[in-house]
Amino acid sequence: MKKIAVIGAGVIGITSILQLIEQRTNLNAENDCKIVWLYDTSIDIFGIGESTTPSLSGQIASPPSYLRYDSKDYFDATIKFGNRFVGWGKNGGDFTRYFPMSTAAIHFDTRLFSSFFIEHLNEESCYNFESRDTKIKSISFDQDPIGGHCFGAVIDGESFDFVLDCSGGKSLVNDDYYFDSPFETCNTVLATRLPEPADWGYTLTQTTRNGWMFGIPLQSRRTYGYAYNSSVTTEEEAQQDFRSLVPQEGHQYNKFTWKPKFSNYVLHHSGRYARNGNALGFLDPLEALAGMYYDNVTDKMANYALGDTYNNIELINDINSWYYQEVVGDWLLNAAWMYHFGSEYDTPFWQQVQKNAKDILNNKEINPCRLISDEQTFTDDLFNIIGDDPEMRRLFVHDLLDVEFTFDFCRDYYNFSSFTRGMSADYADKFPTFT
Repeated sequence: MKKIAVIGAGVIGITSILQLIEQRTNLNAENDCKIVWLYDTSIDIFGIGESTTPSLSGQIASPPSYLRYDSKDYFDATIKFGNRFVGWGKNGGDFTRYFPMSTAAIHFDTRLFSSFFIEHLNEESCYNFESRDTKIKSISFDQDPIGGHCFGAVIDGESFDFVLDCSGGKSLVNDDYYFDSPFETCNTVLATRLPEPADWGYTLTQTTRNGWMFGIPLQSRRTYGYAYNSSVTTEEEAQQDFRSLVPQEGHQYNKFTWKPKFSNYVLHHSGRYARNGNALGFLDPLEALAGMYYDNVTDKMANYALGDTYNNIELINDINSWYYQEVVGDWLLNAAWMYHFGSEYDTPFWQQVQKNAKDILNNKEINPCRLISDEQTFTDDLFNIIGDDPEMRRLFVHDLLDVEFTFDFCRDYYNFSSFTRGMSADYADKFPTFT
């Protein structure tokens, strides 16, 4: 019988477990595969990932589902229909970018989310499943020293056919196998919780002089976080900005820091171990993009883990190539797309991040486009070229323009036109918005 382990009781560990259960059921493989969930409740859950994209709602609602609509009360959740941007773009826009009507996301308390599934997801509720609260000391590989063939991953002496590591910011295997993000935006968040409940229906994203602030509504409280780059903005400057928008007298804030980085691989060369969640990498909390990409990895690795091919080096390389292009590359370009519009503030933080964002988008190796010449740029020329040509514009509206956009924000016309108008892009009036 195949045995698959998932490590971690954070959001991505839980969604990975649910995806494995669902795909195992679809394959009618409950008798052929045991799923083991390993987590350590002495490790605190990272407490700022409370905003999501619709992909998470789909993950936790898919059969076999443990949730109904009213189950959101167990983790203090509210429904999220989009993201509100305040102060973005040169004119300081105020607009909401809504999800499609058929989808919605949630805001929730990550600690309650974790404790809910630890309580309800167990051997009684799921066939051929085991959960253990344990501290993991080591992960190694059972490998043929001569032929190099790997027979499995070994966690504290116990063998598994496959391990998905969602343990958090410090991976349990080869922690130094990471590279720094080529696009560094923020690396610190100051977060505070106010006791007043809220249900706005969106995540607030508001620019400030030295960074930007998010606001997340929950049934019992609201959370505000101030994101900034500590190499540009001091903590005192961040506090001053933060308090100008959110009075925090009597309310302490927590400080979270990270190094924007990505793993050198999603799937280890052994074929028996993969990373996901913050163990895979982290860039920026903007628009909960991290969760969307982690969910893409969850789906890919659940499918791989339940398959029959673990030692195919060509498949391993293909999956890692997909990771570089569709996760790392897309994530960088989407983040750069939002930041390159800048904000109403002409300050060192925004000057630097806007320049770096344009450098990413205008790098033709990262973001190729056949409609612009070597002398032209993506950010300054492409959409003027399309907007000034009636036939190109018509084809763009109907998603028929023969150009490969390499990231999500430009692939959907409604999303593109409403977003660029809200951000006060110079070319926005050339593209009608359907309302």
